[in-house]
Amino acid sequence: MNLGDFFPDDLKAKFAENNIDIGQSILIKIPGFQVNYDKYIVVVALSDTRLAFVVINSEININLFPTEYLKSLHVPIDAANHPFLDHDSYINCSALDSFERSEIIQYLIAHPEKAVGNVNDDILRKIHYTLSIATTIKRHVKREFGF
Repeated sequence: MNLGDFFPDDLKAKFAENNIDIGQSILIKIPGFQVNYDKYIVVVALSDTRLAFVVINSEININLFPTEYLKSLHVPIDAANHPFLDHDSYINCSALDSFERSEIIQYLIAHPEKAVGNVNDDILRKIHYTLSIATTIKRHVKREFGF
């Protein structure tokens, strides 16, 4: 049992909704990923029903990203300014994925400790710029989320 179990449902729901914001990092299992453990994501855009995110990886996988261009689509993020990280990492801006907003709200109601913190403004600007220039993301996906 954790501390969150003692709070009323409406307070947990309000907390969950307040933690769905651009720049928020959430630790979550991502359906369809080749790993069976939780990954850090960063919320980069919101719509009424969906939220777009990018994934934080501990390193750039050179088998998946062999060219300099693909490597350049990874934004470095330092652990010193992001205490939820154990070590310096990379934000993969070569892909933009999304969740149903309601799905994340329900997840955070059940697991409020998984809303781990925000990335700083400088990193968020770099993420948005990198997403806007990434040719690996389809134009209609970018348009849907304002990139």
